[in-house]
Amino acid sequence: MTNEDSACAAWTTPDELALARDWIVTRLDALGLTPRGEPHIVKQGPISVVWRQPIEGGADVFFKAVPPLFAPEPPLTEWLSRRWPAHVPPVLAIDRARRWMLTRAVAGVVLSELDASKAWAATVRALARIQIDSISHAAELAEHGCPTRELDALPGELDRVLEEAIPLCAATENAVPDAVVRALHARRDSLRADAARLAGFGVPATLIHGDFVPGNVLIAGGSAVIIDWTDGARAHPFFDLVIFARGRAARRAAAPRDALAQAYLAEWSAAGLGDAGALGEAFDLAQRLAPLYHAASYRRIFELGPAAVAEFADVLAWLLGMVVEDA
Repeated sequence: MTNEDSACAAWTTPDELALARDWIVTRLDALGLTPRGEPHIVKQGPISVVWRQPIEGGADVFFKAVPPLFAPEPPLTEWLSRRWPAHVPPVLAIDRARRWMLTRAVAGVVLSELDASKAWAATVRALARIQIDSISHAAELAEHGCPTRELDALPGELDRVLEEAIPLCAATENAVPDAVVRALHARRDSLRADAARLAGFGVPATLIHGDFVPGNVLIAGGSAVIIDWTDGARAHPFFDLVIFARGRAARRAAAPRDALAQAYLAEWSAAGLGDAGALGEAFDLAQRLAPLYHAASYRRIFELGPAAVAEFADVLAWLLGMVVEDA
Protein backbone atom coordinates (compact mmCIF):
# COMPACT_ATOMS: atom_id res chain seq x y z
CA MET A 1 0.00 0.00 0.00
CA THR A 2 1.28 3.45 -0.84
CA ASN A 3 1.15 6.38 1.58
CA GLU A 4 -1.40 8.01 -0.68
CA ASP A 5 -3.56 4.90 -0.56
CA SER A 6 -3.25 4.78 3.23
CA ALA A 7 -4.94 8.12 3.94
CA CYS A 8 -6.44 7.92 7.41
CA ALA A 9 -9.87 8.52 8.78
CA ALA A 10 -10.10 11.13 11.53
CA TRP A 11 -10.34 8.47 14.27
CA THR A 12 -7.07 6.72 13.45
CA THR A 13 -3.47 7.63 12.52
CA PRO A 14 -0.77 6.39 10.14
CA ASP A 15 1.17 5.07 13.14
CA GLU A 16 -1.84 3.04 14.30
CA LEU A 17 -2.29 1.57 10.84
CA ALA A 18 1.40 0.67 10.71
CA LEU A 19 0.96 -1.15 14.02
CA ALA A 20 -2.08 -2.86 12.55
CA ARG A 21 0.00 -4.27 9.71
CA ASP A 22 2.47 -5.68 12.23
CA TRP A 23 -0.40 -7.09 14.27
CA ILE A 24 -1.83 -8.83 11.22
CA VAL A 25 1.49 -10.54 10.50
CA THR A 26 1.91 -11.58 14.14
CA ARG A 27 -1.62 -12.98 14.42
CA LEU A 28 -1.35 -14.83 11.12
CA ASP A 29 1.97 -16.34 12.17
CA ALA A 30 0.39 -17.57 15.40
CA LEU A 31 -2.30 -19.25 13.31
CA GLY A 32 0.23 -20.85 10.99
CA LEU A 33 -0.79 -18.63 8.07
CA THR A 34 1.63 -16.90 5.71
CA PRO A 35 0.65 -13.60 4.07
CA ARG A 36 1.26 -13.34 0.34
CA GLY A 37 2.35 -9.82 -0.54
CA GLU A 38 0.85 -6.63 0.78
CA PRO A 39 -2.76 -6.18 1.93
CA HIS A 40 -5.13 -4.59 -0.57
CA ILE A 41 -7.28 -1.67 0.49
CA VAL A 42 -10.97 -2.48 0.27
CA LYS A 43 -12.13 0.63 2.09
CA GLN A 44 -10.62 3.44 4.12
CA GLY A 45 -13.50 5.73 4.84
CA PRO A 46 -15.08 7.69 7.68
CA ILE A 47 -16.61 4.64 9.41
CA SER A 48 -14.13 1.82 8.80
CA VAL A 49 -10.80 0.66 7.44
CA VAL A 50 -10.95 -2.67 5.60
CA TRP A 51 -7.98 -4.46 4.04
CA ARG A 52 -7.83 -7.80 2.24
CA GLN A 53 -4.70 -9.86 2.87
CA PRO A 54 -3.93 -12.72 0.45
CA ILE A 55 -2.75 -15.91 2.15
CA GLU A 56 -0.39 -18.56 0.81
CA GLY A 57 -2.36 -21.69 -0.01
CA GLY A 58 -5.59 -20.59 1.62
CA ALA A 59 -8.55 -18.24 1.72
CA ASP A 60 -7.82 -14.54 2.05
CA VAL A 61 -8.18 -12.73 5.36
CA PHE A 62 -9.93 -9.42 5.99
CA PHE A 63 -8.66 -6.86 8.50
CA LYS A 64 -11.16 -4.34 9.82
CA ALA A 65 -10.70 -1.35 12.12
CA VAL A 66 -13.60 0.76 13.34
CA PRO A 67 -14.00 4.02 15.31
CA PRO A 68 -14.98 4.08 19.01
CA LEU A 69 -18.65 4.42 18.03
CA PHE A 70 -18.50 0.87 16.65
CA ALA A 71 -16.19 -0.65 19.27
CA PRO A 72 -18.60 -3.55 19.97
CA GLU A 73 -18.29 -4.93 16.45
CA PRO A 74 -15.14 -7.08 16.90
CA PRO A 75 -16.22 -8.84 20.14
CA LEU A 76 -19.82 -9.12 18.96
CA THR A 77 -18.81 -10.65 15.63
CA GLU A 78 -16.46 -13.06 17.36
CA TRP A 79 -19.26 -14.19 19.69
CA LEU A 80 -21.70 -14.57 16.81
CA SER A 81 -19.22 -16.52 14.70
CA ARG A 82 -18.95 -19.10 17.48
CA ARG A 83 -22.70 -19.42 17.99
CA TRP A 84 -23.65 -19.26 14.31
CA PRO A 85 -20.68 -20.52 12.25
CA ALA A 86 -22.89 -21.19 9.23
CA HIS A 87 -24.19 -17.61 9.17
CA VAL A 88 -21.32 -15.38 10.36
CA PRO A 89 -17.76 -15.30 8.92
CA PRO A 90 -15.03 -17.03 10.96
CA VAL A 91 -13.23 -14.56 13.24
CA LEU A 92 -9.53 -15.36 13.55
CA ALA A 93 -8.47 -12.68 16.01
CA ILE A 94 -9.58 -9.43 17.60
CA ASP A 95 -7.93 -6.64 19.54
CA ARG A 96 -10.81 -5.23 21.53
CA ALA A 97 -8.93 -2.19 22.85
CA ARG A 98 -7.82 -1.12 19.39
CA ARG A 99 -11.10 -2.16 17.71
CA TRP A 100 -9.36 -4.46 15.21
CA MET A 101 -10.60 -7.72 13.76
CA LEU A 102 -9.35 -10.44 11.41
CA THR A 103 -11.88 -12.61 9.60
CA ARG A 104 -11.62 -15.31 6.96
CA ALA A 105 -12.96 -14.40 3.53
CA VAL A 106 -16.13 -16.27 2.61
CA ALA A 107 -16.38 -17.71 -0.89
CA GLY A 108 -19.92 -16.90 -1.90
CA VAL A 109 -22.22 -14.80 -4.04
CA VAL A 110 -23.62 -11.49 -2.81
CA LEU A 111 -27.35 -11.90 -2.28
CA SER A 112 -28.20 -8.78 -4.29
CA GLU A 113 -26.77 -10.52 -7.37
CA LEU A 114 -28.96 -13.60 -7.00
CA ASP A 115 -32.31 -14.09 -8.66
CA ALA A 116 -33.42 -16.94 -6.43
CA SER A 117 -36.38 -16.48 -4.12
CA LYS A 118 -35.29 -19.36 -1.86
CA ALA A 119 -32.00 -17.60 -1.08
CA TRP A 120 -33.77 -14.36 -0.15
CA ALA A 121 -36.27 -16.18 2.05
CA ALA A 122 -33.54 -18.30 3.66
CA THR A 123 -31.67 -15.11 4.52
CA VAL A 124 -34.51 -13.52 6.48
CA ARG A 125 -35.18 -16.83 8.21
CA ALA A 126 -31.53 -17.02 9.29
CA LEU A 127 -31.70 -13.48 10.66
CA ALA A 128 -34.87 -14.32 12.59
CA ARG A 129 -33.23 -17.37 14.18
CA ILE A 130 -30.20 -15.35 15.23
CA GLN A 131 -32.45 -12.68 16.71
CA ILE A 132 -34.65 -15.16 18.58
CA ASP A 133 -31.61 -16.95 19.98
CA SER A 134 -30.25 -13.66 21.31
CA ILE A 135 -33.28 -13.04 23.54
CA SER A 136 -31.79 -15.21 26.29
CA HIS A 137 -28.29 -13.76 25.90
CA ALA A 138 -28.82 -10.11 26.83
CA ALA A 139 -26.12 -10.22 29.51
CA GLU A 140 -23.55 -11.64 27.11
CA LEU A 141 -24.38 -9.02 24.51
CA ALA A 142 -23.89 -6.32 27.13
CA GLU A 143 -20.50 -7.83 28.06
CA HIS A 144 -19.47 -7.43 24.43
CA GLY A 145 -20.48 -3.77 24.53
CA CYS A 146 -23.63 -4.16 22.47
CA PRO A 147 -25.80 -1.08 23.14
CA THR A 148 -29.52 -1.25 23.92
CA ARG A 149 -31.83 1.10 22.03
CA GLU A 150 -35.07 1.20 23.99
CA LEU A 151 -38.30 1.50 22.04
CA ASP A 152 -39.69 4.18 24.36
CA ALA A 153 -36.68 6.38 23.59
CA LEU A 154 -37.31 6.33 19.85
CA PRO A 155 -39.76 9.27 19.61
CA GLY A 156 -37.22 11.46 21.41
CA GLU A 157 -34.65 10.57 18.78
CA LEU A 158 -36.67 12.58 16.28
CA ASP A 159 -35.80 15.78 18.13
CA ARG A 160 -32.08 15.02 17.98
CA VAL A 161 -32.30 14.18 14.28
CA LEU A 162 -34.10 17.47 13.64
CA GLU A 163 -31.73 19.52 15.79
CA GLU A 164 -28.40 17.85 15.01
CA ALA A 165 -28.39 15.71 11.88
CA ILE A 166 -30.59 17.65 9.47
CA PRO A 167 -28.65 20.94 9.84
CA LEU A 168 -25.40 19.10 9.05
CA CYS A 169 -26.90 17.95 5.75
CA ALA A 170 -27.93 21.46 4.74
CA ALA A 171 -24.54 22.24 3.18
CA THR A 172 -24.52 19.05 1.11
CA GLU A 173 -26.24 18.25 -2.16
CA ASN A 174 -28.55 15.96 -0.20
CA ALA A 175 -30.16 18.44 2.16
CA VAL A 176 -33.43 17.23 3.66
CA PRO A 177 -36.26 19.14 1.91
CA ASP A 178 -38.09 21.75 3.96
CA ALA A 179 -41.41 20.01 3.29
CA VAL A 180 -40.05 16.82 4.86
CA VAL A 181 -38.78 18.74 7.89
CA ARG A 182 -42.20 20.32 8.42
CA ALA A 183 -43.90 16.94 8.07
CA LEU A 184 -41.50 15.41 10.61
CA HIS A 185 -42.43 18.08 13.15
CA ALA A 186 -46.08 17.22 12.54
CA ARG A 187 -45.37 13.50 13.07
CA ARG A 188 -44.20 13.83 16.69
CA ASP A 189 -47.43 12.79 18.38
CA SER A 190 -48.24 9.98 15.95
CA LEU A 191 -44.72 8.53 16.27
CA ARG A 192 -45.07 8.49 20.03
CA ALA A 193 -48.44 6.75 19.72
CA ASP A 194 -47.03 4.22 17.24
CA ALA A 195 -44.14 3.41 19.58
CA ALA A 196 -46.54 2.86 22.48
CA ARG A 197 -48.75 0.61 20.35
CA LEU A 198 -45.76 -1.42 19.17
CA ALA A 199 -44.57 -1.90 22.74
CA GLY A 200 -47.99 -3.25 23.56
CA PHE A 201 -47.46 -6.29 21.35
CA GLY A 202 -44.75 -7.48 23.74
CA VAL A 203 -42.20 -8.50 21.11
CA PRO A 204 -38.92 -8.80 23.06
CA ALA A 205 -35.81 -6.81 22.23
CA THR A 206 -33.17 -8.83 20.40
CA LEU A 207 -29.85 -8.36 18.73
CA ILE A 208 -30.43 -6.58 15.44
CA HIS A 209 -27.92 -6.17 12.64
CA GLY A 210 -28.63 -2.49 12.04
CA ASP A 211 -27.50 -2.47 8.40
CA PHE A 212 -29.24 -5.56 7.09
CA VAL A 213 -29.04 -5.04 3.34
CA PRO A 214 -28.63 -7.61 0.56
CA GLY A 215 -25.08 -6.38 -0.02
CA ASN A 216 -24.17 -7.55 3.49
CA VAL A 217 -25.22 -11.13 2.79
CA LEU A 218 -23.22 -13.81 1.01
CA ILE A 219 -24.75 -17.08 -0.10
CA ALA A 220 -22.11 -19.73 0.49
CA GLY A 221 -22.65 -23.47 0.50
CA GLY A 222 -26.39 -22.97 0.62
CA SER A 223 -26.23 -20.78 3.75
CA ALA A 224 -26.78 -17.06 4.18
CA VAL A 225 -23.62 -15.56 5.69
CA ILE A 226 -24.31 -12.14 7.22
CA ILE A 227 -21.36 -9.75 7.38
CA ASP A 228 -20.68 -6.26 8.74
CA TRP A 229 -22.27 -6.17 12.20
CA THR A 230 -21.03 -2.60 12.72
CA ASP A 231 -24.44 -1.28 13.79
CA GLY A 232 -25.36 -4.26 15.97
CA ALA A 233 -27.55 -3.36 18.96
CA ARG A 234 -30.36 -4.71 21.14
CA ALA A 235 -33.55 -3.18 19.82
CA HIS A 236 -36.89 -4.10 18.30
CA PRO A 237 -36.11 -7.00 15.96
CA PHE A 238 -38.59 -6.03 13.27
CA PHE A 239 -36.66 -2.81 12.55
CA ASP A 240 -34.03 -4.85 10.70
CA LEU A 241 -36.08 -5.63 7.60
CA VAL A 242 -37.06 -2.18 6.39
CA ILE A 243 -33.85 -1.43 4.47
CA PHE A 244 -33.54 -5.04 3.31
CA ALA A 245 -37.04 -4.93 1.83
CA ARG A 246 -37.19 -1.30 0.66
CA GLY A 247 -33.63 -0.25 -0.13
CA ARG A 248 -32.05 0.14 -3.55
CA ALA A 249 -30.82 -3.45 -3.74
CA ALA A 250 -34.25 -4.71 -2.71
CA ARG A 251 -35.62 -3.60 -6.07
CA ARG A 252 -33.88 -6.64 -7.47
CA ALA A 253 -35.27 -8.96 -4.79
CA ALA A 254 -36.25 -12.33 -6.18
CA ALA A 255 -39.02 -12.64 -3.56
CA PRO A 256 -41.85 -10.11 -3.07
CA ARG A 257 -41.75 -8.02 0.09
CA ASP A 258 -44.82 -9.74 1.55
CA ALA A 259 -43.28 -13.17 0.97
CA LEU A 260 -40.11 -12.11 2.77
CA ALA A 261 -42.13 -10.82 5.72
CA GLN A 262 -44.07 -14.08 5.89
CA ALA A 263 -40.88 -16.18 5.80
CA TYR A 264 -39.34 -14.04 8.53
CA LEU A 265 -42.40 -14.08 10.79
CA ALA A 266 -42.84 -17.82 10.35
CA GLU A 267 -39.70 -18.28 12.46
CA TRP A 268 -41.23 -16.17 15.22
CA SER A 269 -44.45 -18.16 15.16
CA ALA A 270 -42.55 -21.45 15.18
CA ALA A 271 -40.65 -20.30 18.26
CA GLY A 272 -43.95 -19.70 20.10
CA LEU A 273 -43.43 -15.95 20.29
CA GLY A 274 -46.84 -14.93 19.00
CA ASP A 275 -49.65 -15.89 16.67
CA ALA A 276 -49.39 -15.00 13.00
CA GLY A 277 -52.04 -12.29 13.14
CA ALA A 278 -50.54 -10.34 16.04
CA LEU A 279 -47.01 -10.72 14.72
CA GLY A 280 -48.13 -9.42 11.34
CA GLU A 281 -49.75 -6.36 12.91
CA ALA A 282 -46.63 -5.67 14.98
CA PHE A 283 -44.44 -6.10 11.94
CA ASP A 284 -46.45 -3.64 9.84
CA LEU A 285 -46.38 -1.08 12.64
CA ALA A 286 -42.65 -1.57 13.16
CA GLN A 287 -42.00 -0.77 9.49
CA ARG A 288 -43.48 2.69 10.09
CA LEU A 289 -41.04 3.33 12.94
CA ALA A 290 -37.99 1.56 11.55
CA PRO A 291 -36.86 4.42 9.27
CA LEU A 292 -36.63 6.69 12.31
CA TYR A 293 -34.59 4.08 14.17
CA HIS A 294 -32.09 3.95 11.32
CA ALA A 295 -32.10 7.73 10.91
CA ALA A 296 -31.09 7.98 14.58
CA SER A 297 -28.19 5.62 13.83
CA TYR A 298 -26.98 7.94 11.08
CA ARG A 299 -27.31 10.90 13.44
CA ARG A 300 -24.72 9.16 15.63
CA ILE A 301 -22.55 8.37 12.59
CA PHE A 302 -22.57 12.05 11.63
CA GLU A 303 -20.73 12.75 14.88
CA LEU A 304 -17.67 11.16 13.23
CA GLY A 305 -17.23 14.32 11.18
CA PRO A 306 -17.86 16.03 7.82
CA ALA A 307 -16.69 13.05 5.75
CA ALA A 308 -19.37 10.86 7.32
CA VAL A 309 -22.02 13.52 6.68
CA ALA A 310 -20.97 13.85 3.05
CA GLU A 311 -21.05 10.08 2.50
CA PHE A 312 -24.39 9.35 4.17
CA ALA A 313 -26.50 12.52 3.87
CA ASP A 314 -28.47 10.94 1.03
CA VAL A 315 -29.29 7.92 3.18
CA LEU A 316 -30.62 10.12 5.98
CA ALA A 317 -32.79 12.06 3.53
CA TRP A 318 -34.19 8.79 2.12
CA LEU A 319 -34.98 7.41 5.57
CA LEU A 320 -36.70 10.57 6.73
CA GLY A 321 -38.70 10.63 3.52
CA MET A 322 -39.99 7.17 4.45
CA VAL A 323 -40.95 8.38 7.94
CA VAL A 324 -43.16 11.00 6.29
CA GLU A 325 -44.52 8.73 3.55
CA ASP A 326 -45.60 6.10 6.09
CA ALA A 327 -47.57 8.56 8.22
